[in-house]
Amino acid sequence: MAFCALADDVPLADWLPCAVKISNKILFQNKCMFVVLREVVPMTIHILSPQLANQIAAGEVVERPASIVKELLENAIDAGATDIRIDVEKGGAKCIRVSDNGCGICKDELSLALMRHATSKISTLADLESIASLGFRGEALASISSVSRLTLTSRTPEQDEGWQVYVEGRDMSPVVQPASHPKGTTVEVLDLFYNTPARRRFLKSDKTESVHTEDVVRRAALSRPDVGFTLVHNGKRLLHCAAGKSGVSAASRLAAICGKDFADRAVYLEWPHHSLQLSGWVVPPQPDGRVFDVQYFFVNGRAVRDRVIMHAVRQAYGQIPDGGQPPGYVLYLELEAAQVDVNVHPAKQEVRFHESRLVHDFICQGVLSALNQNDVTGLPLDETAALSVTDWLPENRKAAGENSFAVPGARSPAPGGYSGTGRGGFQPEGFNRQAGRAYQQLLQTPGTTSSLQLPAYDKTADEKDDLILPGTDYRLLVPFRQKYALVTRGESIYLLSLKRAWQCLLERRLSAEDGNRPVSQPLLMPVRLKLNRQERESLRQWQPYLEQTGILYTPDSHGVVFNGVPSLIREQPLTLLLGRLAEWLSREDASDAGTGVARVSNWLAKHCEYAGVKDMSGLSAFCRQLREAPEALMEDGKLKPGLLTEIPLEEYTEILEQDPPV
Repeated sequence: MAFCALADDVPLADWLPCAVKISNKILFQNKCMFVVLREVVPMTIHILSPQLANQIAAGEVVERPASIVKELLENAIDAGATDIRIDVEKGGAKCIRVSDNGCGICKDELSLALMRHATSKISTLADLESIASLGFRGEALASISSVSRLTLTSRTPEQDEGWQVYVEGRDMSPVVQPASHPKGTTVEVLDLFYNTPARRRFLKSDKTESVHTEDVVRRAALSRPDVGFTLVHNGKRLLHCAAGKSGVSAASRLAAICGKDFADRAVYLEWPHHSLQLSGWVVPPQPDGRVFDVQYFFVNGRAVRDRVIMHAVRQAYGQIPDGGQPPGYVLYLELEAAQVDVNVHPAKQEVRFHESRLVHDFICQGVLSALNQNDVTGLPLDETAALSVTDWLPENRKAAGENSFAVPGARSPAPGGYSGTGRGGFQPEGFNRQAGRAYQQLLQTPGTTSSLQLPAYDKTADEKDDLILPGTDYRLLVPFRQKYALVTRGESIYLLSLKRAWQCLLERRLSAEDGNRPVSQPLLMPVRLKLNRQERESLRQWQPYLEQTGILYTPDSHGVVFNGVPSLIREQPLTLLLGRLAEWLSREDASDAGTGVARVSNWLAKHCEYAGVKDMSGLSAFCRQLREAPEALMEDGKLKPGLLTEIPLEEYTEILEQDPPV
């Protein structure tokens, strides 16, 4: 080893000769400090042993006892079990035993099941791109056995007796022996982390670990109402759910897991759309302020925590009164396995959708409809609008695997003849080409958050590019707080309201004052509103004016269904906006035919949300739109009121010229 010394007044060269002879106690006297520099040892690359590799993999798979229970439950469900029992002792640190009545493992494959990357779920790359099972990596049993004493006992229906294999820690030479066992499989995990004391110290109390295990079992029980679950901790039964097959049993399972109060207040949701299906329960904001800490979401039977899903649910709640309360929901999303990638998280708790925007909007609209009314039925895509889309538009982003939403064509069947999903029962319809092409048309329609197209910033533009309007000498300086801009005229500086300018431009385009009627954009997810009789009658009277602005709807038994909106407002929160519009129209007189379109356009422009601009390029692009429609900002030859406010520079210069206080 080498030493270096730092002292107040003694040179380093005087300390080094005797550094080796001084003890550690003396080193820190006289305000000195020695730093030990370790000798650099050359490193060589080598392959890790299977035992060490398994223990490293266990760091991802086996975080705590609940992780083991989760992996074993997934294996049991994949094996077709209808009854699963989980026994846990001392939070799982001493014993975890999971028994099922599934198909079992034959004698010749027991030892193989404990090897890494040994699985019966997938065999080809195509299988990986269309995963229909909960487990697929083949790492769980190998990782668990590397940090515990594991016993695997199983019997298939064809075998007359069961067989058992036992492995302990780093000993990866299992021996198969006969054992008495009913049809199915039992996995017993003893003394978790007995050979890795450092990891064992990170385990929490038995009660805490038991709570985590119970949560895992509850999620599994919610995902499969057709499977029975029993959880026992230290001999005490914590949870028991009998298997059921009907919708009534699903509601009973909901009450058993989430509580009767939650089940009584929850609204049932069923929202199908082609190959997507959303079902489950959501709790609207409660008048008494009651909040339920229940948030479960399942994708093809797999419990996930995904940012796209959570944002969609929060957005739906945010569009209803009192929607600021934490949402409570139990939702099931079913879609084709090829359209979701589950191999993106070590614990398979996150997923990646190939069409995340489609899934986001689908979930948001479905939850919002359930929150607005009790009886929810899915709304079909406007087939007339879909048929008008004849050209395929390529995706603007890449996704892993084959993307049937992006490339029109026939879909190949799932591998292995699998026709359902992990949750069972639901068989999604084939991919609808018209819906896919219509969605691509939606994606490619020009638009931004403000719903007005902002062309790309042209760096080669001449000096006239900073003019607000042709024929004026107002010039842009910089954007300010996204909704304003500083402009100059001579020696004066003004504050320009970008929101007001955007409203003027939007109003002009909606009212077709420039001679171009706004284009109605078909909605992939039509907006359904429940209206009273007066509101429905008012909409009928205003319908000609709404159609001229691009808003299309059809009457319903209890309200209306909006099928199209102008592309200029496509990115707005339509359910909230159209609901307020219907309420406003019910108070307005539609007899004046000459001002109907103008009044609707003015109301929409004032109530649409403006996102603002974030940088100079966006500001310049927006002002180019203003220069293309100068009449939108002009009134009687002058700028409309509320657009510009002069900043009194004289007052501020006088303040700056004053002598500073001493």
